[in-house]
Amino acid sequence: LKAALAEILGTRMLRRNWLRTARAILSVHRISAAQAIPPRHLLDALGAASGQLNLTSLNLESVNFGGVNNQGMFLHYSDYSKQPMALSKLQRQSLAKREYRFMTWSTSNQLKLTADPVCLQSVTDQLGVLSSSFLSQPKDYLPSAIHSLHYRMRHTGECLPLLGSHDELRTEVIPDTAIRSILHHLVSESDPDKARQFLTTYIQARTPVLGVKLSNKIESLAEFYLSNWRALYDQEQGLVHGDFKRQNILAVSEHDYRLIDLQYYLIGISSWDLAFFYSKFEEGFVYILSHFRGENRLYNTSDEGLFVFLYIVAVLLKIKRKHKDKVIRLKLRPAIEYLKDLQGND
Repeated sequence: LKAALAEILGTRMLRRNWLRTARAILSVHRISAAQAIPPRHLLDALGAASGQLNLTSLNLESVNFGGVNNQGMFLHYSDYSKQPMALSKLQRQSLAKREYRFMTWSTSNQLKLTADPVCLQSVTDQLGVLSSSFLSQPKDYLPSAIHSLHYRMRHTGECLPLLGSHDELRTEVIPDTAIRSILHHLVSESDPDKARQFLTTYIQARTPVLGVKLSNKIESLAEFYLSNWRALYDQEQGLVHGDFKRQNILAVSEHDYRLIDLQYYLIGISSWDLAFFYSKFEEGFVYILSHFRGENRLYNTSDEGLFVFLYIVAVLLKIKRKHKDKVIRLKLRPAIEYLKDLQGND
Protein backbone atom coordinates (compact mmCIF):
# COMPACT_ATOMS: atom_id res chain seq x y z
CA LEU A 1 0.00 0.00 0.00
CA LYS A 2 2.82 2.42 0.92
CA ALA A 3 4.57 1.69 -2.35
CA ALA A 4 1.33 2.27 -4.29
CA LEU A 5 0.70 5.58 -2.48
CA ALA A 6 4.27 6.70 -3.11
CA GLU A 7 3.91 5.90 -6.81
CA ILE A 8 0.62 7.84 -7.01
CA LEU A 9 2.08 10.84 -5.19
CA GLY A 10 5.21 10.71 -7.33
CA THR A 11 3.12 10.61 -10.50
CA ARG A 12 1.03 13.57 -9.32
CA MET A 13 4.15 15.55 -8.48
CA LEU A 14 5.69 14.82 -11.87
CA ARG A 15 2.46 15.87 -13.58
CA ARG A 16 2.41 19.10 -11.57
CA ASN A 17 6.07 19.70 -12.42
CA TRP A 18 5.36 19.16 -16.11
CA LEU A 19 2.46 21.64 -16.13
CA ARG A 20 4.46 24.20 -14.16
CA THR A 21 7.43 23.91 -16.51
CA ALA A 22 5.16 24.10 -19.58
CA ARG A 23 3.81 27.43 -18.30
CA ALA A 24 7.36 28.60 -17.60
CA ILE A 25 8.43 27.79 -21.16
CA LEU A 26 5.48 29.80 -22.47
CA SER A 27 6.76 32.68 -20.34
CA VAL A 28 10.22 32.18 -21.84
CA HIS A 29 8.73 32.64 -25.31
CA ARG A 30 6.78 35.75 -24.26
CA ILE A 31 9.84 37.31 -22.62
CA SER A 32 12.04 36.41 -25.58
CA ALA A 33 9.60 38.01 -28.00
CA ALA A 34 9.47 41.18 -25.87
CA GLN A 35 13.28 41.34 -25.68
CA ALA A 36 13.79 40.32 -29.33
CA ILE A 37 16.03 37.34 -28.46
CA PRO A 38 15.83 33.68 -29.52
CA PRO A 39 14.00 31.61 -26.83
CA ARG A 40 16.78 29.02 -27.02
CA HIS A 41 19.30 31.54 -25.63
CA LEU A 42 17.21 32.10 -22.49
CA LEU A 43 16.45 28.39 -22.11
CA ASP A 44 20.16 27.56 -22.39
CA ALA A 45 20.96 30.06 -19.62
CA LEU A 46 18.26 28.58 -17.36
CA GLY A 47 19.46 25.08 -18.21
CA ALA A 48 23.02 26.02 -17.22
CA ALA A 49 21.75 27.06 -13.78
CA SER A 50 19.93 23.75 -13.38
CA GLY A 51 23.14 21.98 -14.36
CA GLN A 52 25.08 23.85 -11.67
CA LEU A 53 22.47 22.66 -9.18
CA ASN A 54 22.96 19.05 -10.38
CA LEU A 55 19.33 18.83 -11.45
CA THR A 56 18.61 16.17 -14.04
CA SER A 57 15.71 18.02 -15.65
CA LEU A 58 14.59 21.57 -16.37
CA ASN A 59 11.91 21.98 -13.71
CA LEU A 60 10.90 25.65 -13.69
CA GLU A 61 8.24 28.01 -12.45
CA SER A 62 7.76 31.50 -13.86
CA VAL A 63 7.24 34.05 -11.05
CA ASN A 64 6.99 37.79 -10.60
CA PHE A 65 8.47 39.06 -7.34
CA GLY A 66 8.62 42.65 -8.59
CA GLY A 67 11.60 44.88 -9.21
CA VAL A 68 11.75 47.42 -12.03
CA ASN A 69 15.04 46.01 -13.31
CA ASN A 70 13.89 42.40 -13.60
CA GLN A 71 12.85 41.31 -17.10
CA GLY A 72 11.84 37.79 -16.07
CA MET A 73 12.14 35.52 -13.03
CA PHE A 74 12.17 31.73 -12.69
CA LEU A 75 12.34 29.28 -9.80
CA HIS A 76 14.27 26.01 -10.12
CA TYR A 77 12.97 22.82 -8.47
CA SER A 78 14.24 19.29 -8.12
CA ASP A 79 11.85 16.59 -9.38
CA TYR A 80 10.58 15.64 -5.93
CA SER A 81 10.75 18.84 -3.95
CA LYS A 82 8.08 21.44 -3.21
CA GLN A 83 10.70 23.96 -2.05
CA PRO A 84 12.54 25.91 -4.77
CA MET A 85 16.29 25.45 -4.93
CA ALA A 86 17.26 28.60 -6.78
CA LEU A 87 15.99 31.80 -8.39
CA SER A 88 17.08 33.01 -11.83
CA LYS A 89 16.58 36.62 -12.95
CA LEU A 90 16.88 38.06 -16.45
CA GLN A 91 18.20 41.62 -16.28
CA ARG A 92 20.62 44.03 -17.87
CA GLN A 93 24.08 42.51 -18.14
CA SER A 94 25.71 45.32 -16.17
CA LEU A 95 23.29 44.90 -13.25
CA ALA A 96 23.57 41.11 -13.30
CA LYS A 97 27.37 41.34 -13.15
CA ARG A 98 27.15 43.86 -10.30
CA GLU A 99 24.88 41.61 -8.24
CA TYR A 100 26.99 38.55 -8.97
CA ARG A 101 30.12 40.41 -7.86
CA PHE A 102 28.50 41.24 -4.52
CA MET A 103 27.27 37.66 -4.01
CA THR A 104 30.61 36.04 -4.77
CA TRP A 105 32.39 38.61 -2.58
CA SER A 106 30.03 37.98 0.35
CA THR A 107 30.17 34.18 -0.01
CA SER A 108 33.93 33.89 -0.50
CA ASN A 109 34.55 36.04 2.58
CA GLN A 110 31.85 34.26 4.64
CA LEU A 111 30.08 37.53 5.39
CA LYS A 112 26.54 36.06 5.24
CA LEU A 113 25.02 39.12 3.60
CA THR A 114 23.15 37.62 0.66
CA ALA A 115 22.08 34.46 -1.13
CA ASP A 116 24.74 32.11 -2.46
CA PRO A 117 25.54 32.62 -6.15
CA VAL A 118 24.84 29.73 -8.52
CA CYS A 119 25.99 31.14 -11.86
CA LEU A 120 25.90 34.11 -14.21
CA GLN A 121 25.03 33.42 -17.84
CA SER A 122 25.15 35.80 -20.78
CA VAL A 123 22.02 35.79 -22.97
CA THR A 124 23.03 38.69 -25.23
CA ASP A 125 25.54 41.52 -25.02
CA GLN A 126 22.92 43.50 -23.10
CA LEU A 127 21.11 40.81 -21.06
CA GLY A 128 22.23 38.24 -18.52
CA VAL A 129 20.69 35.63 -16.23
CA LEU A 130 21.80 35.68 -12.61
CA SER A 131 20.99 32.56 -10.58
CA SER A 132 21.28 32.31 -6.80
CA SER A 133 20.07 30.12 -3.96
CA PHE A 134 16.41 30.58 -3.06
CA LEU A 135 15.56 32.56 0.07
CA SER A 136 12.11 32.89 1.63
CA GLN A 137 10.29 35.89 3.05
CA PRO A 138 10.29 36.12 6.85
CA LYS A 139 6.94 35.64 8.59
CA ASP A 140 7.67 38.76 10.62
CA TYR A 141 10.49 41.22 10.13
CA LEU A 142 12.19 41.14 13.52
CA PRO A 143 14.03 44.37 14.45
CA SER A 144 16.79 42.30 16.07
CA ALA A 145 17.44 40.40 12.81
CA ILE A 146 17.32 43.62 10.75
CA HIS A 147 19.90 45.30 12.98
CA SER A 148 22.02 42.15 13.05
CA LEU A 149 22.15 42.24 9.23
CA HIS A 150 23.04 45.94 9.32
CA TYR A 151 25.76 45.22 11.87
CA ARG A 152 27.31 42.61 9.54
CA MET A 153 27.31 45.20 6.75
CA ARG A 154 29.04 47.73 9.02
CA HIS A 155 31.73 45.24 9.97
CA THR A 156 33.03 43.89 6.69
CA GLY A 157 36.47 45.11 7.77
CA GLU A 158 39.39 44.39 5.48
CA CYS A 159 37.09 42.62 3.02
CA LEU A 160 35.36 45.81 1.82
CA PRO A 161 38.16 47.04 -0.51
CA LEU A 162 37.95 43.69 -2.32
CA LEU A 163 34.44 44.66 -3.48
CA GLY A 164 35.66 47.89 -5.05
CA SER A 165 36.87 51.36 -4.19
CA HIS A 166 34.59 54.20 -3.11
CA ASP A 167 34.91 55.95 -6.47
CA GLU A 168 34.44 52.78 -8.55
CA LEU A 169 31.23 51.76 -6.77
CA ARG A 170 29.86 55.30 -6.72
CA THR A 171 30.42 55.79 -10.45
CA GLU A 172 28.32 52.68 -11.14
CA VAL A 173 25.29 54.17 -9.35
CA ILE A 174 24.11 56.62 -12.01
CA PRO A 175 22.00 59.40 -10.40
CA ASP A 176 19.07 59.16 -12.81
CA THR A 177 16.31 58.54 -10.22
CA ALA A 178 15.48 60.18 -6.89
CA ILE A 179 16.92 57.41 -4.73
CA ARG A 180 20.05 57.01 -6.84
CA SER A 181 20.56 60.78 -6.69
CA ILE A 182 20.47 60.65 -2.89
CA LEU A 183 22.95 57.78 -2.87
CA HIS A 184 25.28 59.49 -5.31
CA HIS A 185 25.09 63.11 -4.14
CA LEU A 186 24.49 62.72 -0.38
CA VAL A 187 25.04 59.26 1.09
CA SER A 188 28.38 58.70 -0.67
CA GLU A 189 29.42 62.37 -0.71
CA SER A 190 32.02 63.44 1.87
CA ASP A 191 32.28 67.08 0.68
CA PRO A 192 29.89 69.18 2.83
CA ASP A 193 29.50 71.90 0.19
CA LYS A 194 28.40 69.41 -2.47
CA ALA A 195 26.09 67.66 0.00
CA ARG A 196 24.61 71.06 0.97
CA GLN A 197 24.02 71.99 -2.67
CA PHE A 198 22.18 68.73 -3.29
CA LEU A 199 20.08 68.94 -0.12
CA THR A 200 19.02 72.53 -0.77
CA THR A 201 17.74 71.59 -4.23
CA TYR A 202 16.16 68.37 -2.91
CA ILE A 203 14.21 70.10 -0.12
CA GLN A 204 13.16 73.10 -2.20
CA ALA A 205 11.77 70.78 -4.89
CA ARG A 206 9.33 69.49 -2.24
CA THR A 207 8.28 72.92 -0.96
CA PRO A 208 5.05 72.97 -3.04
CA VAL A 209 3.90 69.91 -1.08
CA LEU A 210 5.43 70.70 2.33
CA GLY A 211 4.91 74.44 2.43
CA VAL A 212 7.58 77.11 2.90
CA LYS A 213 7.57 77.01 6.71
CA LEU A 214 8.18 73.27 7.00
CA SER A 215 10.78 73.29 4.22
CA ASN A 216 12.70 76.06 5.99
CA LYS A 217 12.66 74.07 9.23
CA ILE A 218 14.12 71.03 7.47
CA GLU A 219 16.81 73.16 5.76
CA SER A 220 17.75 74.63 9.13
CA LEU A 221 18.06 71.16 10.66
CA ALA A 222 20.11 70.02 7.69
CA GLU A 223 22.62 72.81 8.23
CA PHE A 224 23.34 71.50 11.74
CA TYR A 225 24.58 68.20 10.27
CA LEU A 226 26.19 69.70 7.20
CA SER A 227 28.38 71.89 9.42
CA ASN A 228 29.93 68.68 10.76
CA TRP A 229 29.38 66.56 7.65
CA ARG A 230 32.93 65.38 6.97
CA ALA A 231 33.43 64.12 10.52
CA LEU A 232 30.06 62.36 10.47
CA TYR A 233 30.88 60.85 7.09
CA ASP A 234 34.22 59.50 8.33
CA GLN A 235 32.53 58.10 11.44
CA GLU A 236 29.76 56.36 9.49
CA GLN A 237 31.58 55.34 6.30
CA GLY A 238 30.88 51.75 5.34
CA LEU A 239 28.98 49.46 2.99
CA VAL A 240 25.53 50.76 1.99
CA HIS A 241 22.94 48.57 0.28
CA GLY A 242 21.04 51.64 -0.89
CA ASP A 243 17.56 50.11 -1.21
CA PHE A 244 17.32 48.53 2.24
CA LYS A 245 13.61 47.70 2.60
CA ARG A 246 11.49 44.69 3.51
CA GLN A 247 11.00 43.60 -0.10
CA ASN A 248 14.79 43.32 -0.49
CA ILE A 249 15.43 41.39 2.73
CA LEU A 250 14.81 37.64 2.82
CA ALA A 251 15.55 34.92 5.36
CA VAL A 252 17.74 31.85 5.68
CA SER A 253 16.16 31.23 9.09
CA GLU A 254 13.96 33.10 11.56
CA HIS A 255 16.85 35.23 12.85
CA ASP A 256 19.20 35.21 9.84
CA TYR A 257 18.31 37.71 7.12
CA ARG A 258 20.04 38.29 3.78
CA LEU A 259 19.93 40.97 1.09
CA ILE A 260 18.66 40.78 -2.48
CA ASP A 261 18.47 43.31 -5.35
CA LEU A 262 22.10 44.32 -5.05
CA GLN A 263 22.08 47.04 -7.67
CA TYR A 264 22.60 50.27 -5.69
CA TYR A 265 25.35 49.30 -3.24
CA LEU A 266 28.24 51.66 -2.62
CA ILE A 267 30.43 53.02 0.18
CA GLY A 268 28.95 55.87 2.19
CA ILE A 269 27.02 56.79 5.33
CA SER A 270 25.76 53.47 6.61
CA SER A 271 22.90 54.94 8.69
CA TRP A 272 21.10 55.60 5.41
CA ASP A 273 20.05 51.94 5.16
CA LEU A 274 18.29 51.91 8.54
CA ALA A 275 16.78 55.36 7.94
CA PHE A 276 15.38 54.24 4.58
CA PHE A 277 14.10 50.96 6.07
CA TYR A 278 12.21 52.67 8.90
CA SER A 279 10.88 55.45 6.65
CA LYS A 280 8.59 52.84 5.06
CA PHE A 281 6.71 52.14 8.32
CA GLU A 282 3.20 53.62 8.28
CA GLU A 283 3.09 53.71 12.10
CA GLY A 284 5.19 56.86 12.18
CA PHE A 285 8.27 58.25 13.86
CA VAL A 286 7.46 57.62 17.52
CA TYR A 287 6.87 53.95 16.78
CA ILE A 288 10.04 53.42 14.77
CA LEU A 289 12.26 55.37 17.17
CA SER A 290 11.49 52.95 19.99
CA HIS A 291 12.44 49.98 17.80
CA PHE A 292 15.57 51.70 16.52
CA ARG A 293 16.74 52.73 19.98
CA GLY A 294 16.24 49.30 21.49
CA GLU A 295 18.34 47.55 18.86
CA ASN A 296 20.88 50.34 18.33
CA ARG A 297 21.82 50.21 22.02
CA LEU A 298 22.89 46.62 21.40
CA TYR A 299 24.50 46.90 17.97
CA ASN A 300 25.61 50.57 18.07
CA THR A 301 25.82 50.95 14.28
CA SER A 302 24.29 54.43 13.93
CA ASP A 303 24.47 57.94 15.34
CA GLU A 304 20.89 58.55 16.51
CA GLY A 305 20.66 62.18 15.44
CA LEU A 306 22.09 61.48 11.98
CA PHE A 307 19.75 58.50 11.65
CA VAL A 308 16.72 60.72 12.36
CA PHE A 309 17.91 63.40 9.93
CA LEU A 310 18.36 60.79 7.18
CA TYR A 311 14.95 59.35 8.11
CA ILE A 312 13.45 62.76 7.26
CA VAL A 313 15.35 62.79 3.93
CA ALA A 314 14.04 59.29 3.15
CA VAL A 315 10.45 60.20 4.04
CA LEU A 316 10.65 63.12 1.58
CA LEU A 317 11.56 60.79 -1.28
CA LYS A 318 7.99 60.03 -2.36
CA ILE A 319 5.68 62.28 -0.40
CA LYS A 320 2.40 62.63 -2.31
CA ARG A 321 -0.18 65.39 -1.95
CA LYS A 322 -3.00 63.00 -1.07
CA HIS A 323 -0.95 61.49 1.78
CA LYS A 324 0.95 64.59 2.88
CA ASP A 325 -1.18 65.44 5.95
CA LYS A 326 -0.74 61.97 7.42
CA VAL A 327 2.96 61.85 6.56
CA ILE A 328 3.60 65.28 8.07
CA ARG A 329 1.61 64.46 11.22
CA LEU A 330 3.00 60.98 11.90
CA LYS A 331 6.50 61.15 10.45
CA LEU A 332 7.92 64.58 9.67
CA ARG A 333 6.72 66.82 12.54
CA PRO A 334 7.64 64.38 15.34
CA ALA A 335 11.07 63.76 13.78
CA ILE A 336 11.67 67.50 13.31
CA GLU A 337 10.67 68.26 16.91
CA TYR A 338 12.92 65.49 18.13
CA LEU A 339 15.93 66.94 16.26
CA LYS A 340 15.17 70.48 17.45
CA ASP A 341 15.19 69.24 21.05
CA LEU A 342 18.36 67.25 20.44
CA GLN A 343 20.17 70.21 18.88
CA GLY A 344 18.95 72.48 21.66
CA ASN A 345 20.44 70.13 24.23
CA ASP A 346 23.70 70.01 22.28
